[in-house]
Amino acid sequence: MPTIDELKETLRQLTAAEQLELADWLYQSADHDNALDEEWYRLAEDRIADLESGKVQGILAEEVFRALSENRRQA
Repeated sequence: MPTIDELKETLRQLTAAEQLELADWLYQSADHDNALDEEWYRLAEDRIADLESGKVQGILAEEVFRALSENRRQA
């Protein structure tokens, strides 16, 4: 059986679409807590409602990534 590192190296060669398909399959096949899934879903729904109502304002992904990049350089 291959090691995790060997699997990672092989999987890096997949296309982005194949990686997403595999990630979805892994998630669906994993033994996970349904209550936690429901809580994440509820949180996502609440966040969407806050955005749609104007209660909060979204931040462009480019701004988030730029801030993260700057924080890494300062660390």
